[in-house]
Amino acid sequence: VGQSSAGSGLDGLAISAFVATPARVQTGACVSLAWSVVGQAQARLLRNGVVVLDGAAPAGQAQDCPRPAGTFVYRLDAVDSTGQVVTRERSVVVAEGPAPSVPVGGAWRVVRIDDGQALSSLGPGAALTVQFYDAGRIEGLAGCNSYSALYTADGGALRIAEVEPSGASCASPPGVMQQEARFLSALRAVARYAVAGDVLTLSDASGRALVELRRASPGG
Repeated sequence: VGQSSAGSGLDGLAISAFVATPARVQTGACVSLAWSVVGQAQARLLRNGVVVLDGAAPAGQAQDCPRPAGTFVYRLDAVDSTGQVVTRERSVVVAEGPAPSVPVGGAWRVVRIDDGQALSSLGPGAALTVQFYDAGRIEGLAGCNSYSALYTADGGALRIAEVEPSGASCASPPGVMQQEARFLSALRAVARYAVAGDVLTLSDASGRALVELRRASPGG
C-alpha cells in the first residue's frame, strides 16, 4: 500500500485543500471542516486517530464538536482504488470557558414549525421549547421527549449540531411523534436566525423559515 504524508502522491492523487475553522474554540463549540481531493479517491476524516467520517466524497464539508478541552488533530486521508493514501493534518485547540453568548440566549417556546410548505401552528397538547445557554448548549422539550444539542453563533449565523432526543415514544396527543420529528429535523437544518421583538425565527441557508418561537415569560 502506497502512502504519502505530504498531501500529494503518485498518479495525480492529491489533497488540494483541507481547512478546520476556527483553529481555537471554547468548550461546547463546533468546528467546520472542508476538503477537496484531486483524483479518483474517497475521503476519510479522523480526529486524534479515531475515524469520524469514512467513504466521503472527494470534496465536501462536515461539522464536528470536539470535547473536552485540549488539542485535537484532524487528519484527512485521500484513498484511491489501489490503496494509495495521501494525508493532511490540521489542529484545533479547545479551551475551557463559555462560548460567546448568543443574542437570543434564554428560554423560548415554539409556536410554529415548517410543514414542508409553510410555517404551521403546533398541534394541541404538546409543549416545544428551546433554551439557549452561554456555553454553546441547548436543551428543551420536543413534544414527547426532552432533547439536548450544541450550537455555534456568529453574527446572524446559527448552527445546531448533535441534536439528541431522550428516546421515549408517546401515543398521545395524536401526532406528537410526527410533530417532534419535524421539529428536530428543522433544528438540524437551521443556518440563520432573526429576532423581532419577542419573536425568534430560525431559517435554513436559503432563508426559508423553519421554526418560529416566542420568548418565554419568567416562570414559564
